[in-house]
This record gives sequence, structure tokens and C-alpha cells, in this order.
Amino acid sequence: MRWPASWLWLLLGSLCAVGLSDALLMGLSTGYFAGGFNTAYLDGTGPLLAYALGGAALDAGLVLGLWALSLPILRRVTTSPSQVFCAAGILGLGVPMAFAIADYNLHVTLGRLVSTSLLRVGSSGSSAGMAAVLVDELPPIGWLLGALVVGVALLIGAGRLERRIPRLAARLAPPAVRSVWLAFLVAASARGGLLLCVAAVAAEDLRFGLGRKASGALLPQLVQRVTDWDRDGFGMLASPPDPAPWNGAIHPYAIDIPGNGVDENGVGGDHPADFALPEARTPRAAGASSPHLLLIYLESFRADLLDREINGREVTPFLRALAAQGARSERAFVHSPSTLPSRAQLFSGSVVARSGQRTLLDDFRARGYAVAWFSGQDDSYGGTDQLLGLERADVFYHARQDVARRTSRSATPVGLQVSWKTVLEHALAYVERADPARPQFLYVNFVDTHFPYTHDEVDDMLGVEGLERGEIRADRAEQVFRAYANTAANVDRAAELLVRACRARFGSHSLAVLVTGDHGQSFYETGTLGHGQQLHPAQTRVPFIVWGVGGDWPEPIGPSDVRALLARNLFQPRAAELPRARFAPDPQRRVFQYLGPLSRPERIAFRSSDRLVVFDFAANRAWQTGPSAPGDGEPAAPQDVLRLIRSWEVLQRVELAEAGERRTEQGG
Repeated sequence: MRWPASWLWLLLGSLCAVGLSDALLMGLSTGYFAGGFNTAYLDGTGPLLAYALGGAALDAGLVLGLWALSLPILRRVTTSPSQVFCAAGILGLGVPMAFAIADYNLHVTLGRLVSTSLLRVGSSGSSAGMAAVLVDELPPIGWLLGALVVGVALLIGAGRLERRIPRLAARLAPPAVRSVWLAFLVAASARGGLLLCVAAVAAEDLRFGLGRKASGALLPQLVQRVTDWDRDGFGMLASPPDPAPWNGAIHPYAIDIPGNGVDENGVGGDHPADFALPEARTPRAAGASSPHLLLIYLESFRADLLDREINGREVTPFLRALAAQGARSERAFVHSPSTLPSRAQLFSGSVVARSGQRTLLDDFRARGYAVAWFSGQDDSYGGTDQLLGLERADVFYHARQDVARRTSRSATPVGLQVSWKTVLEHALAYVERADPARPQFLYVNFVDTHFPYTHDEVDDMLGVEGLERGEIRADRAEQVFRAYANTAANVDRAAELLVRACRARFGSHSLAVLVTGDHGQSFYETGTLGHGQQLHPAQTRVPFIVWGVGGDWPEPIGPSDVRALLARNLFQPRAAELPRARFAPDPQRRVFQYLGPLSRPERIAFRSSDRLVVFDFAANRAWQTGPSAPGDGEPAAPQDVLRLIRSWEVLQRVELAEAGERRTEQGG
């Protein structure tokens, strides 16, 4: 079972080429070796060495697996050892490098935490968006044909070279298939051992980097399928692991049927038959007043920007003044630190938003309001238009209507953006012609503070240093945040001009303003840049300002609370003095939070005024921390954990039932 030296050199060369290309492309696209948007990152000799060893082990398993599967076929197709050698080299390099290039295209195009794995597990339309980007960003057809021609030429050339130099046949003869399979098994075993060792150095960072490699994505899938003996989608080595490997009805995210005596998901025991969430009712507007409402929605806008200063200048002087004149909540948290679910939850008044249901737009239309929508992003992405009922708006504008003026790299729905100046231009034109005698509901979405945090239409308002995309990395965290804050100052200016125009057109006394956002943004405080990765307040706390609205507003507040609170407080009679909201903590209130898809979350949590209770599915562990603590804390009370799990199980059932109804309707 001795291997020819030529094949050992081919294996070594393949591992070096794949490893270097993966590192280069991942470094360019995600900043993995310096700290990029929505990524973990490596810093120091130990983690870098661990990545190199773990990556080599993974790549060896993938290349050897490809060879073991292809050698029998290659031997039948050709009798030339040199052509088999050449084809094996192309295959061993081509598959992982094609994967790396596809992953690179996705990341640099979308500018967010994406990978080819989302094509399998994406939700809310993300899979379709990733596939569209892959198609849009494929190399020109000439490049693809050129690669094919080069591959064929190499095979033909290898055959001719062998005929001229007969001894090549003996030197390039492939090893026995059995020995390749044996080497694959050895590599797979070594992979497991090495990964256990390197995980002790930087588990979270390595999980990200190694998972983006072709070998890190494909081999675990293979192991997962091999150990999924009951074919329920979860194997012994899955994360989280299958609690009942031989029972297909039990797995970590199975629907727990209430009161049947079986714990289908393996957490918290059987769901009680008598457990229920408080009934969500469609809010009924109280009062006869009909003030105009301006809803300003801010993308990736941290709540603490309202209190920040850069170079002695307030970042958001207008929003800060608006909050002082009205009221501001310090305890407004999103359910999920991602745009699509957060906005749908705000408009639907429910953690589980349903396509086609009534939303805020319908509430205002039912009271005779004119509804106008202006958004700096493409609101067709992810079924947003159906979730929010945008077809029922009287006036609708979004970035898709101004593709030529985009500030984003990509024109794909998931990445398309236009600047605050473009959005403001359209919104002000509407305000100028709007009928003040008819109550107006005006939604305006500014997206400029999304990654990469600045663009050519952002003005320097804080005297900060310019920022190039390649400079967004951990060792320049302060510069990145300052550029982000300067963009926030631009958005603050946009809000000021918009509110000023609405006051002039509609009158201050008949106007109400609500300012909030979809999620926050981490700037390396917890080891990452971006959002959607953690339940830390940097990513989940959002600004919440109400001006010209009174009433009681209990805290903490989640997006799903806003619809009912507006219905209760906005339409009350207005005295000579503008009403002011009263925010007060309620010890009994909890905001449900989650990471990942609601049906298969990584973590779930209850956030109250004084603490955060978290359950981690992969670790099957729960803990509680203070309201702003970033990491693990003390063990949580069992009753709090059970209530959290039970609440998620109810929401999971509702979401899956709604998804089933949509599939039935589409099929019919």
C-alpha cells in the first residue's frame, strides 16, 4: 500500500494551494485575519497556527475523499496514468477553490455575514437571495469556457507528454483505491483529534474560519449524514446533537406536542397541555383624535449614539433634542438582531409575523389615513412586501426604483441601498404636496448606517478621518466607529429636515413622531463587528423616541409591543400642550429574544428590566446575567428557564403552522 512519491507531492501541493487560496479569499472578503464585518477574527501566533493545522486536516480529508470517489471512474475513462494524475489534481484543487470563490463573491457583494451554507439553511427568502447573487456574480462566460479549455488542454498535454517520456507512466501511476480510502479514514480521524486540540485555543473564532472552508462545510455535513441513523436531520455529532439517535420523532428542534408524555425536542420535558402565551389580540384604536404620524426607521443604529460625542460635537443633536422635548425609552430591545424579522414584528404586533395579515398600515388606513412609504433599501427582498402589506400603501417608494443612484456595490435585492439624500428628496416632495386636512401616516427608512458605514454621499459633519472599505478591521476599531458615527450624524440631519418639513406642512400640534430601529451594531466590543450574532445590547438595544404622543409605555419594549401601544396612546384627545409619553419599568414584562431562525434558534432569551435569562441549544445550558452583561453569568432559576423554553415552543408551533399554511396556499 505504498504511495508513489508523485502523489504525495500532489497531495502536499493541493493542501498548500487550497489552504493559501482559502486564507487569501477569506481575508479579503471577511477580514478574518484582521476583523471584518459580522465575522470572528484571528489574532496572534497560536490561533493562526491552530487555523493552519485544523485547515490542513480538513483539506486532507476532502481531497482524499474526492480522490477515493473519483479514481475508479478516472481509471475507466482513461488508461493514461498521467491523465489520471492531472485530473485528480484538477479535481482536488477545483472543488475547494470553486467553493471559496463562491463564498468570496457572496460576502463582498452583500457586505454582511453570509456564506454558501445559507443556501441550505437560509430563511425569510435568504436562500433565494444568495442564489441570485451567485448567479449575478459568476465570472463572465468567457472565463468559465477558458477554464474548461485549460483543463482539457492539460489532460491532452499530459497524455502526449507520457508518450514522449514513457517512464512518467510508472512515476505517476495512482495508488490503489483501497489505500486512498484508508488514508481518507486516517485523515478524518486526525481531523477530529486536531480540531479538539485547536478548539481549546480559539473555539469560536476557529469555528467561523474553518466552517467557511469547503472542507469545513462539506465534511461535517458528510459526518452528520452518516451518523443520522434515524434520518431526522440530526446526527450524533450535530450541534446540537440528536438526543434520540434511533427515534426520528425526537430531535433538538422537533415540535413538542403538548401533553402527550413525550419530550420531542429533548429540552424541558414534555410541553404541558395547559401552557399558553398571553392571547395576542388585534389592537383597537382608542380615542377620536387623528394626529399625523411620522415613523422614522433607522438601520443598524445603536441606541447609545444618542449620547455620543465625537471631536466635541454631538453625534445626534436633533434626535437628542427631540427626545428631550418628548420622551425616550432606555429599554427598547429587538426580538432578533436582524432587519427582516424586526420590522415585520413592529408592523404586525407579533413575534411571529404572517404573510397577508393586517399590519400597522391597515390600522391607519381603517381610520382614514393616507399611508406613504419611503425606504432606502429594496423592500421586495425576503417577502417583506407581503409581510408588511406594502401593496396597500397609497404611495410607495424604495431603492429598487432608483437603482442608478445606489450607494451599494450590488443591485441585488438583499444588498441594494440608496442614500439618505435620495430618500429625503422623495419624502420631502411628498410632504410638500400632501393634504394637511387628511391625516398622514408617513414611514421613512434611512439605511446609511449599515455596513460599510459610509459612502460617497455622506458629508463630513464630525471632522472624522475618511474610511476605505479595506480599513474596516479590528486594529482600526476606533476609526471604523467614528466613520459610522459621522454617518449617523448625517442621518440625524435627515431626520431634522424631515421633521421640520412635517411641522411646517401639518402643524406641530397635530404631528406625532416615532423614531426607532431594526437592530444595533457591535464594533468589536464583544469580539465581532456587525449584528445578528449575539444578544448583547450593542446589537439588540435600539433607539426609541416618541414626540407628540402621550400615555403610559411600560418597559422593556419589544417591536411586537409597539402596534398595540400606538393604538392605545396615539389617538387620545390633544390638549393645548403637546402630550408626553411616560416610560416606566414593569418587573413583570419580558421581551423574548432569539438568534437564528425562530424554528431552529442558536439561543433564546427573556430580557426583563434587570436581567437576561439565556438558553443555549448547542450547549444545552442556561444562565442569567445583568441587563448589560455580555457573557455567561450565574445559573438561571429552573422555573425561569422552563418558562422561556415553553414560550419558544409555542412560538415555534405558530411559525411552522403558518409556514405550512403558506405552502398549502402556494401549492393550491
